[in-house]
Amino acid sequence: MATKKEMAVQFLHNLGSASPGMVEHLTEGAKYSVNTQTMKTGPFTGKKTISEKFLPMLTQIFPKGL
Repeated sequence: MATKKEMAVQFLHNLGSASPGMVEHLTEGAKYSVNTQTMKTGPFTGKKTISEKFLPMLTQIFPKGL
């Protein structure tokens, strides 16, 4: 069984590479938004929406990962 630290590190790795694996650790109430000086989008709520809309957007914005 993974420790909390190992799970957090894996989650951040998956987020940084826009991997669908990051969604497994989220709850249905999870919410992501992107707020920068040049872009504001979201919120993306729930595993399905995050997987189908947020992750592809991350891939477009950061093609080489975060």
